[in-house]
Amino acid sequence: AKYLVLDLRANGGGAVNNLQHLLSLLLPNDTVIGTFVNKTSAENFVKETKGEPSDVKAIAKWAPNKYKTSKRSVEPFSGKIAVLVNRGSASASEICTTALREIAKAPVIGAKTAGAVLASVYARLPEGWELQHPVSDYVSVNGIRLEANPIVPDAEETGRPADGKDPAVDKAIELLKAKM
Repeated sequence: AKYLVLDLRANGGGAVNNLQHLLSLLLPNDTVIGTFVNKTSAENFVKETKGEPSDVKAIAKWAPNKYKTSKRSVEPFSGKIAVLVNRGSASASEICTTALREIAKAPVIGAKTAGAVLASVYARLPEGWELQHPVSDYVSVNGIRLEANPIVPDAEETGRPADGKDPAVDKAIELLKAKM
């Protein structure tokens, strides 16, 4: 296939290991995607550099552990990729979109995303309740902090599919063919 249109509209995210698996099928092995910044990395940054613990971008640039793709049994997709997003695209789908935009030069089509990209975990509470709380922030390979920074598409297309046609898919294919 020459083209791949990855539809992440209304995709609220998911597990980071699944994201890494997907990106490993789309990008070369050992490609740095970005950096997860947690409390420990911030503390180590302050100890070693005397930098500000709230400077997430500086911590990400400094951090030795980068988030990257891994080797798979199949070669990564070699064609052109476009990504569809909307306000329901959040978290891991925003990390994926940004990685494909920055690394594979994938055009992004649709509407502005949620800008909700704090990695979180669940903690059990009494009476069967659970509490979801953030444990790390994320900064892209180009230094973009995604939390509270929605992705703005390269081409806005919010029309709804009708009669077997999807205006966002049509726009994505148009942009991919123009890149040839």
